[in-house]
Amino acid sequence: MKRTQWFSKALVIALCATGTLAQAAVLAADSASDVAYLGGWSTGQNGGFGFAPWNLVPMSEGGSTFIATGSAVNIPVNGPAWGLASGQPADAYSWHGLTASRFFLQPLRVGDQFKIDFDSNTVPVTPVGSGITIALRNTAKDELTAIWVYRNIWYNSGPNYQLSGVGNSAIPLQIGGLTVTVRPLSDTTFQMTLQPQGGAMSTFNGIFKGGKTGPITSFDVQCYNNGVGTNGELYVNNVAVTGESTVRHLKGRIDFGDRTGALPATVRIAFREPGTSTVIDTVTAGIGADGSYDVVAPGPQTYDVSVQPRPYLRRTLPVDLTAGSQDGFIFPLVAGDIDGDNAVTVFDYDKLSVYFDLSDGSAGWGTADGDGVAPQDADLDGDGSVTVFDYDILSTNFDRAGDD
Repeated sequence: MKRTQWFSKALVIALCATGTLAQAAVLAADSASDVAYLGGWSTGQNGGFGFAPWNLVPMSEGGSTFIATGSAVNIPVNGPAWGLASGQPADAYSWHGLTASRFFLQPLRVGDQFKIDFDSNTVPVTPVGSGITIALRNTAKDELTAIWVYRNIWYNSGPNYQLSGVGNSAIPLQIGGLTVTVRPLSDTTFQMTLQPQGGAMSTFNGIFKGGKTGPITSFDVQCYNNGVGTNGELYVNNVAVTGESTVRHLKGRIDFGDRTGALPATVRIAFREPGTSTVIDTVTAGIGADGSYDVVAPGPQTYDVSVQPRPYLRRTLPVDLTAGSQDGFIFPLVAGDIDGDNAVTVFDYDKLSVYFDLSDGSAGWGTADGDGVAPQDADLDGDGSVTVFDYDILSTNFDRAGDD
């Protein structure tokens, strides 16, 4: 079933003056409006993309989850949002509530940003303790950072949100919605922002709790002992991860030089380890009427890229795709290599002489001989026939060799 998502997975691309495309992307996203949650919210559901399924675990005295709608919900107004109902503790030993957790399919890298909206009501002072928490954890399930409010008769964090690794945020409990973002700055430090709905954003830098290290691999939301009805509910929505896209495009134009006829429909582009002949990947590029192409590289790194369409010499050029995609990348080609040995020699003269005066209407025009050469390979200008104009191109480029 095709899922409806609250925003597109499309890349956001900014063109820099250097020709490098600096890229940001939505790496993961989900919301309560996804069709996966039409029947409610339960363990194993997996709307959106970029996340593992939800795991919803009640505490000892239970808690419940649901899709929240109505006037108590502000993210968005009237919902839908994911809802956690905690319940009222019967005594100082009861824990009513629930933890909703989810892994990222890819750990957060330095510079990635996690975002979540949540909307809490009250956190009363109770004998056993009441609270709400949104935590980010590593593979060992250590809490690295969290935003929380916790209150009981012995300890009262007060009405403000507390931030693990930072301290008191001085931002009071928001009834109306709060957007939280967390961005790892290193393996041990982070930046967190808090923005009430319609309010100003506050930014905090901190150190992961207890000297623990990343990367961040999961998040969880807790709501416990906050009471019954809407006062005891916590709503969350719009979880997302944004960061640098690892997709790298190489795009530009192949200059076919003296060619006057139609251009090839496709050309194979080889991505090689720099300074070697080791091919990492070969991609078939569709060629536009003006020689333009656009291909996806194997990944964000440096390459030597090579093209060698028959009857052209190989062209190999370095390209750096570590920072982003490249646009306007031109391969200038030299014609005359009829036999494909990457040099223009007497052997190419010989093949051109054999196929002289043949045309695309001749029998066997596209059929290779015992040396792997077809008559069409001698048509250096691409006009559909082998003529003196092809001899002229070969003579001009005689004794030239292609790149490694």
